Amino acid sequence: MEEFFGNWYILLSNLDIEESIFQLGSGVSIRRLDSRISVFDLAATGAAGFREWAMLEPFLPGCVSEIETSQDAAVKPGYDTLNRAWLASALLKLKGYNAHLPLACSAYSWNVVAGH
Repeated sequence: MEEFFGNWYILLSNLDIEESIFQLGSGVSIRRLDSRISVFDLAATGAAGFREWAMLEPFLPGCVSEIETSQDAAVKPGYDTLNRAWLASALLKLKGYNAHLPLACSAYSWNVVAGH
């Protein structure tokens, strides 16, 4: 398996934040998307190789934020980049943000996808 050296971005549904960036910890933050993702934006990602993009379409109205987790903040040994995003999502559930749902991850920010 190829190791990825960069940030990961996890698209979130039903987690609306007022701030543009909310820092959860070292290398983990929740970022508000600059614009909404449309089905045409998803189709463009499909043309670039993002498989199963159509599965995300029903969730698009609630997709207004993403978790950004940076590779350079990963500590060895410890939790890798995507594991820290999963833990952040689990902690949000424990804090009462039960409606949020992490949908998909990408090596590119979902802000790049939105308004493509």
